[in-house]
Amino acid sequence: MDLSPNRIFACVLMVYELWEVALASSIAAKVRWIFEAKDGTSAVIQTFLSRILILGVNLFTGMVTARLLGPEGRGAMTVISLWPGFIAYCCTLGMPSATIYCLRNYSEMASELFSAAMIITAVLGAIAGAIGAIGIPHWISAAKYSPDTIFWAQVFMATAPFSLLALVSGAALEAVGDFSAANKQKFVVPLSTFAILVSLYLSGNLTPPTAAFAYVISALVCLVTAAPDLGRAFGWCWPRSILPFRRLLNHGVRIYGIDLLNTMSGQLGQVLVAGLLSPINLGYYNLTMNLSRNLGTIQGSLVSVLFPKLVGRPMAEIQKLTEFAAKVSFYALSLVSIPVVLLASFLLTGLYGKDFDAATVIFQILVVESILSCLVWLLTQVFIALGKPLLITVLQSIGLVVTVALMVVLAPSMGLTGAGLALLCSTVLRLVLSMGCFPWVLKISPPNLIWRRRDWQQLKQRLSRSKQPA
Repeated sequence: MDLSPNRIFACVLMVYELWEVALASSIAAKVRWIFEAKDGTSAVIQTFLSRILILGVNLFTGMVTARLLGPEGRGAMTVISLWPGFIAYCCTLGMPSATIYCLRNYSEMASELFSAAMIITAVLGAIAGAIGAIGIPHWISAAKYSPDTIFWAQVFMATAPFSLLALVSGAALEAVGDFSAANKQKFVVPLSTFAILVSLYLSGNLTPPTAAFAYVISALVCLVTAAPDLGRAFGWCWPRSILPFRRLLNHGVRIYGIDLLNTMSGQLGQVLVAGLLSPINLGYYNLTMNLSRNLGTIQGSLVSVLFPKLVGRPMAEIQKLTEFAAKVSFYALSLVSIPVVLLASFLLTGLYGKDFDAATVIFQILVVESILSCLVWLLTQVFIALGKPLLITVLQSIGLVVTVALMVVLAPSMGLTGAGLALLCSTVLRLVLSMGCFPWVLKISPPNLIWRRRDWQQLKQRLSRSKQPA
């Protein structure tokens, strides 16, 4: 045996090269496993990473509009861009949830169901656009907002169909497990918005109306980029009968109350602030609301994967999945939110400028509310999956009534702080009612949010799947 130094060095070098190749292959396999997102764990990781990227882009976008337009300009931009999405999402007729439900339960007619969903959605979007164009002058006070602002808010209602179509197409991709395409679609929206804003700034054309245009037109960009993925997943065909329409509308009408109330609870605050307070306060509220909602990245990643997986599963399994997801999202959000609340003033002034230091208190309130709201939304998935959407509709209605009543009372007297407290009180009430419905309606104990040793073991087991790429 040749044991010369050259021979030994050659053997060591060969072993090192083999190890390097194996390591590179392992890393590539894990990256491929995440990007393919063929199982629940990889889908959560991919969705989480994509939303982290989205969060980063949204932060830069908020910085551009806040620093260049100021609080009042940001408020005018919000009024213009708020209505197309708000009114469109009020007119969904439950199509996003109905699309998920029907595609998972009637996969043999996926192409027809998808085409029918897009046809129904386009019609609903056109109706939403007409409602907004006619109603906006009556909803926006001419004493607070200029005629130019009201005019552009009406014009941009033409983009309402694109907002709805983008929403339903994303739900369809998630329903068939194509989370890679769905996440790409979600990332295109803030990226295109940011790119348009930068172009407007560099060309010297950045104003509240043009900035609003950058936000509302992103839905159309999203649809165009998603078209190849949608074509591969479903194809395009005209439904041969009314059956796909009937199935979608049957489930959609049942779930519509929840979709409507979720939209109202998520954006009604901005609508009320627009009517009750000044444009500057609306600018503060919109910016802090968007920033606080970015903390829902973890919860949003879990829900987007969890909800499709819950449909059709046994009660015990649904309860176990939901409890685990609730614990992970609640503690993860809480750990991230503690330093955010403590450093709120520094964070706002550092990102958006000294003019936004006045929004510190409302931001802290909205961060706490965001954590609880994420938890409420996740818990409601159990009732939706078990075919009890009416119950959640009732609970959401109670919360919405409380929000409106408290905001009308507190906002005029306490300003933004009152608006934030109204939203927080409503969310706490919804959480208490949701927890109480588990033993009252389902006859099971509510999710236990106390973290135990077995939860660490379960988390490790789920993450260990990364060692076995699909």
